[in-house]
Amino acid sequence: MLLTVIIPVYNAGQFLPRCLDSVIRQQDTNLLEVIAVNDGSTDDSLAILQRYAEQYPFIHVLTQPNKGQAAARNEALHHATGDRVLFLDADDYWSDHYLAEILPGLTDDIDVLQTGYTRLPVDGEPIVVFCRRPYRFLSAWSKVIRREFLITNRILFPEGLYYDDPIWAARLWQAKPRIALSASTGYHYYQNSNSVTANRQSTAEVRRLLREAGLHIYDFGWLRLRLTAHFIKERL
Repeated sequence: MLLTVIIPVYNAGQFLPRCLDSVIRQQDTNLLEVIAVNDGSTDDSLAILQRYAEQYPFIHVLTQPNKGQAAARNEALHHATGDRVLFLDADDYWSDHYLAEILPGLTDDIDVLQTGYTRLPVDGEPIVVFCRRPYRFLSAWSKVIRREFLITNRILFPEGLYYDDPIWAARLWQAKPRIALSASTGYHYYQNSNSVTANRQSTAEVRRLLREAGLHIYDFGWLRLRLTAHFIKERL
């Protein structure tokens, strides 16, 4: 089994070594194909990526003019060759045993493995968040997905939006994947105040975008409730 790890990178030089080092420290890096997309960074992100790619053959670097996170992820998906796809944001990182924790759950009879995560506030102690329900999280980075499922159902990220994960997740769930849950919380989500996920659109705006994408939120009672809870939590 080959796993493709997709990392969109935009001006993440401050965090990028920590992110890449966490991947390199995994026990079974022979199972990994890392595709990092430099999305028009103006800091030293590209130089860092190139340095790592020269040292580690499984790390591949793509570069494009600044088009946004969704476009970067989509570009990487076009180049991916792995059986499964994982997303890792450049300011986040994995625990040393993350890969070992998720591998047992990647069985042939599932399309999506949903994991928990550890939230890292700018101030305060880490918060462990377990995944106890299939549709618990909207984020792409909390899922390991069969690449063939994404291709067959034409599930890409909507480009040109500031925060694309809710629409992408709705499209993914609408395709009715077979979902399993993982007890892993080894994904470390850093609550960077300058990141895309820290500057979300309003609930009304997301609903409008869902309608434009042909996804009517009230057709999915679970999605409506999940979105409402999500945006309330982000504003507490």
